Amino acid sequence: MIKHSASIISLIYLILFLGEVNSFQTATTSTGHLPTTTTLFLSETTNNAVEEQTDLRSATAAKFKVLTCTSTACSKRRKTFGMDDLATFGAFYSRAKKSFPETMQVEEAPCLGSCKFGPCVGVEHEDYYGTVALEGMTQDEFGASCFHNIITEEDADRVWACVENAVEVMMEAEDDDEE
Repeated sequence: MIKHSASIISLIYLILFLGEVNSFQTATTSTGHLPTTTTLFLSETTNNAVEEQTDLRSATAAKFKVLTCTSTACSKRRKTFGMDDLATFGAFYSRAKKSFPETMQVEEAPCLGSCKFGPCVGVEHEDYYGTVALEGMTQDEFGASCFHNIITEEDADRVWACVENAVEVMMEAEDDDEE
């Protein structure tokens, strides 16, 4: 009985130690003949931190805009590859809505300046003028600040990985500025 009382006291201490209640999970254990139920609590602080990170990520993503070139040269190249006129736009619109619902913009744009390497995709950030070069671009793309030959889903995945990385880098920079 003394052994069992010690474990109940330990469980009560654990519950009191964990503090603030926001959400909880119940776990049941059995000691001897008497079952004991313990409730483990997640602190409100943890939930607030996760919520703040999500808000910061959404706010950072809202500063980016993905532009798909709709010039006649890029449109002709799409047709040459058997692509629909809106294939490039659709590929990025669906990715943006999945990763950053209601925050990141995807727009059709006039010539991005690299149509001979089209279909082209550019990325703008509200703090900079024009399209920006991103980590993960080829040397030619970096020089033109525009992704070239975005034809397949793999190409779109590569561009999207660069966009998501840029959001994370900017988010970390903004987070560092706040501290």
